[in-house]
Amino acid sequence: MEKLHETYSKAYRLLSMAFLPPSTSKPLLESHTNDIIDELIGIELELEGWHPKISEALGNAEIFVGELNECLGNRDCWEKFAMEFSSLTVSGFKHVKCPPFESIYVVKGGYKMIEVPAVAESLDRYYSMLGLEADKQKAFGSDHISVELEFLAALHDAEALALKGSLSDVNPIDISELRNAFLEDHLLKWVTELGSCLREHGRNSLIVKTVDTVESLLFSERYL
Repeated sequence: MEKLHETYSKAYRLLSMAFLPPSTSKPLLESHTNDIIDELIGIELELEGWHPKISEALGNAEIFVGELNECLGNRDCWEKFAMEFSSLTVSGFKHVKCPPFESIYVVKGGYKMIEVPAVAESLDRYYSMLGLEADKQKAFGSDHISVELEFLAALHDAEALALKGSLSDVNPIDISELRNAFLEDHLLKWVTELGSCLREHGRNSLIVKTVDTVESLLFSERYL
């Protein structure tokens, strides 16, 4: 069980990096893809008896990470991915087609580049439960998908440590309930809409696989 949480954590951490602006993400991804490939290969024996959606999600992640690793090593492939991903999620900040911020998707009547205080306050409360806080000095704050996925990775790390008994004063069930609440209150409310936008406007297959992988993992959480 601990191994499964560790694998989910590494997968979410890699996806968190993948949703950063490409100029920032490339060196980080190059440092971590081989590690998660080994982790995904090594988890196969741990999946016996688990729900098929979990095996499917981790299988999708393994395929995605392999293709991502190949693209990182191919300059033409990476440049095409980076150009399109930037045009969809970064470039022309006030007119971004698919902004990767939760606040955007809770505003009705179209995308508006504004911060919704209630969203940020809720996220900050969750982050503080693990003694974490989003860096407000960054170009993005609490509600960027990379920050939310990084927090989800931290929750899986904490759950794995609690199951091992390394956190003597923490009940794994409490971490599990916190993780489920965070998913329902935040990521599961808006990531599908972001994914639909990226599929609609994007032509790059790696962008589509990034979206498919994160959605598959998030919805498989219900079977953990």
